[in-house]
Amino acid sequence: MKKVCGLVCMMWVAGAAQAQEDYHPFPTSNAEWRVIAYNGLKYHETLYEPHNRFAYRMIEYDTLIEGTIYSSIMPIWVDDKLGYCAFREENKRVYVYLPECGEHLLYDFNLEVGDTIFYTVSAVGDIDKGMYYGCNGTHYQVLVSTDSFELNTGEKRRRLHLSGGGGNYGGNWIEGIGDMGNLGVFNPFVNRYTWGGDSFAFTCFSQNQESVYISPRCKNCDCKESPNNVINIISLGISIFPNPTTGQLRITNYELSIKQVELYSIVGNLIQTVNVDTDEIEIDMENLQSGVYFVKVITDKEVITKKIVKH
Repeated sequence: MKKVCGLVCMMWVAGAAQAQEDYHPFPTSNAEWRVIAYNGLKYHETLYEPHNRFAYRMIEYDTLIEGTIYSSIMPIWVDDKLGYCAFREENKRVYVYLPECGEHLLYDFNLEVGDTIFYTVSAVGDIDKGMYYGCNGTHYQVLVSTDSFELNTGEKRRRLHLSGGGGNYGGNWIEGIGDMGNLGVFNPFVNRYTWGGDSFAFTCFSQNQESVYISPRCKNCDCKESPNNVINIISLGISIFPNPTTGQLRITNYELSIKQVELYSIVGNLIQTVNVDTDEIEIDMENLQSGVYFVKVITDKEVITKKIVKH
């Protein structure tokens, strides 16, 4: 019996060590997150065109700030001037130093199901410059589940699914990349209480000039090409209509495998969750007040968040 227990314990220890080795740390250089921005989603039937494209580029640059060494920096806009933020990782926790706000925890890949991460930075997307932020916010995310996600390189990494609160819509994190949501790497800071009405889509992550993840909505990392040389809602793998709606909202799956659909109020309160087992989902909004809502579609490849207008 002792021999069997000893063998099992050795196997468990070896498995735990392997799991530790499989962790993919956050990049410290030559990394880029690309985002496309839309000004109110300019519709042409089911077609819409991006207003702007921008990228967050991480540069290897050891620097000492308030007694702490940061391993990389990233250009950002601060008060209409180009500035820099700094990143460091410690024990699977990713910290970012923001001008005027100081250091804040951005990701914690130690989270276990049920754990909560709190944020005091409230970020908002800017159609031309990317992210603006304030230092006084109160919102959070809760880890709901984890799974494995296959990148364009064929490599599989751990993915974390999080729900949100206090105006935060939650997110989906991938080790070594970060959030797959609208503003990419900074998306956990986004608080819909400060949301400016523009729409954003994270399209690509590359490292050392290699495209590691490309959104299904894009043919390449530049995302300048799609089947009709524009971005087509159906080419994203789903369609969401009618929008605006007077009651029923229909979501149809064409290419992506939809796992779950969530409906949120404009201030980030979760109204309804639908676990999907069919290719077509209907959400009843008839009894909701007129106004702006957000529908979050969680698929096997990405998370799509779309603004919905209820008349």
